[in-house]
Amino acid sequence: LTEIRGVGEGESASVGMDSAERDVLTRRAGALLQLHGCEDAATLDCKAALALDPQHALAHARLAAALLQLQRPIEARAAAQNAVRFAVHADHAFRFQSLLDKCTSECDLCADDGLERTEQSTSSA
Repeated sequence: LTEIRGVGEGESASVGMDSAERDVLTRRAGALLQLHGCEDAATLDCKAALALDPQHALAHARLAAALLQLQRPIEARAAAQNAVRFAVHADHAFRFQSLLDKCTSECDLCADDGLERTEQSTSSA
């Protein structure tokens, strides 16, 4: 019985350490997003946090924000969709839905820009 408890406790400690590391990475990503030019580093931190916990809604949301700043709205929208899907609290889901709406808007703008460029190329030919 002692050995079984020891294994269980070790696993709990490991899970707790993963959770703590995930939280540190997610918080650092949030801080990096406040600094101009650190979006790539924030993206890496979010992806590392998600490797530890693929259902961590805040890491998905911060990844979406970083990708949006990097002008990668399609990837940002996918991350924001995951943030909404994995949100535990209603107020978080509401904020993440706002982020998803912003990402979707950016995707629509990119699609519209692509249409305009195609139309301009066609009309000038």
